[in-house]
Amino acid sequence: MQCRPSVNHGGAATPKALTINTLSKSDQAIIQPGGNAWYKKTYMDIGVAHLMAMFTDLSFDISLLRISTTEQSAVAIVSYRLGGLHMGKPATTFGLGAINLIKKNDQWLIQHIHNSDMQVY
Repeated sequence: MQCRPSVNHGGAATPKALTINTLSKSDQAIIQPGGNAWYKKTYMDIGVAHLMAMFTDLSFDISLLRISTTEQSAVAIVSYRLGGLHMGKPATTFGLGAINLIKKNDQWLIQHIHNSDMQVY
């Protein structure tokens, strides 16, 4: 895994250089394709809060498909499924994701999560 000082993805760029402190703080930057560079709280409040409010009785499953590690970093490829009730009717979304992790003080911390477009059934 390579941590770059800035990311430009579809017009979304990190607001500042990424360092070990910004990578491991609780409100890390989250980049989504074609969107804005949001911090976690903003992303939850503005980016997905309205979607989460439409679902009730949520369940979330994640399965590890592949992992690649070094001494200080790792990348996990996962499949996920999110199920629940949407406007009172059962709905399930699923997709793939890549999770970048860094190791700090013998703990693995999530640096970035990137999901594929969700499929719904």
